[in-house]
Amino acid sequence: MEVDYAKSGGYGKTLEQQLDEIIKSGGRKIFSDDVSGVKVEKPRLKKLLYFVRQGDVIVVSSLDRLGFNTPYLIKFLEDMFNRRIMLKSLA
Repeated sequence: MEVDYAKSGGYGKTLEQQLDEIIKSGGRKIFSDDVSGVKVEKPRLKKLLYFVRQGDVIVVSSLDRLGFNTPYLIKFLEDMFNRRIMLKSLA
């Protein structure tokens, strides 16, 4: 199953633009956070991580929507690899 995630804030595309891209790509189950800032809680991302199962694919408009810095993103990707969850970036 493909599960989609979008997050506002920071630089780049607005939440609406990301959601449009995700829907055009065939968006199925969409989780989105309307937050900005590195240390801000992302409640929908937490729900997505609880929802996804082995074999699922997380779809994002771009990788920077998942993590603001490289060490965080690397840890996130390692966690997904260990859970056998794939990642697909539209950018």
